Amino acid sequence: RKEDIPALAQAALDDVCTGGNPREATLEDIVELYHTAW
Repeated sequence: RKEDIPALAQAALDDVCTGGNPREATLEDIVELYHTAW
């Protein structure tokens, strides 16, 4: 659900794998990505 996007974005940011990404992402970046994909 669209209202779950902030929680999903926070979970993605907290995921241990996120640290291995070549590009650093902020919570706002991830929220925007989810909204774009929605």
